[in-house]
Amino acid sequence: MRTTKIIVTIVLASFILATSTGAGPLENRHQLELRMGMFNQSNSDLTLTTTSIAASGVSSNVTSTVNANGFMGQLTYGYWFTEGLALNASVGGMLASVETQIEDIGITTESAYIGRVLVGLKKYLPGSTFNSSLRPYVKAMVGPCIGSQTSTQVSSLVTSESRSEVVVGGQAAAGVDLLVGPHVLMGLNLGYNLMPDFSEPIGASKNYSGPEISFGVSYLIGKIKQ
Repeated sequence: MRTTKIIVTIVLASFILATSTGAGPLENRHQLELRMGMFNQSNSDLTLTTTSIAASGVSSNVTSTVNANGFMGQLTYGYWFTEGLALNASVGGMLASVETQIEDIGITTESAYIGRVLVGLKKYLPGSTFNSSLRPYVKAMVGPCIGSQTSTQVSSLVTSESRSEVVVGGQAAAGVDLLVGPHVLMGLNLGYNLMPDFSEPIGASKNYSGPEISFGVSYLIGKIKQ
């Protein structure tokens, strides 16, 4: 929730700045963007301690779990075919969960990560906004979503196991871009991520479909058409 408030504050400040600058054309220009936000918008921490008494003495098992499927980050490349239509390609993901088990026989750590590579189109609308610094859009993207899980056990020996699965997912989104200079663009994106189930759980879940809110800062490359 705190991250969401920070994103909204930055966007409002950017809007004030954008309204005081002149808009520039985007056709045939390139975009390099860093985007961060909240994916599925849920975070929880759980620590469980179990103590047992046996004839051999007292033993204690501690399990610490962090479901970190809130924060996401990605890098995006964009290219505007026309003033109102752009290609977008992104690479990013999120840390799904981290679990640590401390037992008498050793320590086991398990981590899960969800990555994705998406390609799609962004459409600005309406056409009357093409000469404005504030440009609303809709966007659709599709591509592989990779779930990866690694388990490491440290005792008298160190052992490690890992597995990964790939499914095809997508995102439908709407948002607004703010041109704050000839080479700087900021954007707010509200989307919904869709994906089928993994055959086995990755972290705590088989499916990571859900809403997303994100904020991006871009550097624009290319000559500005007059």
